[in-house]
Amino acid sequence: MDTETERLLRAAGERAELRARSSPHPDYAAANKAFHRQKAALTRAKNSGNAAQVVAAVRKAVREWGQPPFDGMWPDDWSLWQRTLDDVLPWNQRIDIQDLAGVERRRSGSALLGRTSDRVARRAGRR
Repeated sequence: MDTETERLLRAAGERAELRARSSPHPDYAAANKAFHRQKAALTRAKNSGNAAQVVAAVRKAVREWGQPPFDGMWPDDWSLWQRTLDDVLPWNQRIDIQDLAGVERRRSGSALLGRTSDRVARRAGRR
């Protein structure tokens, strides 16, 4: 190998080591416990028939997946949260759960900010 290739490979290896040292490592035992709590909350919200409760449960879970003990690790069956949200939305509307988690709530009510999210919240309250 030429010296330029060796230099690139060495620099890439150093970056990989730095990333491995600096990236958080999930606490699998705590994440497993939190996952079961989240799944139970989702089931309760779904069984309530209240779309606002489903939206809140989905939003809370996705936000928690970005924090310890998950540290950005999503559960293998994350699509359960997506499918449950899809089930409470009108047939012609789909909101990605990752987008829902980033939307802030208004102070004066439970409606979500943004035109699409406002429609979701209004429709969720009517169901």
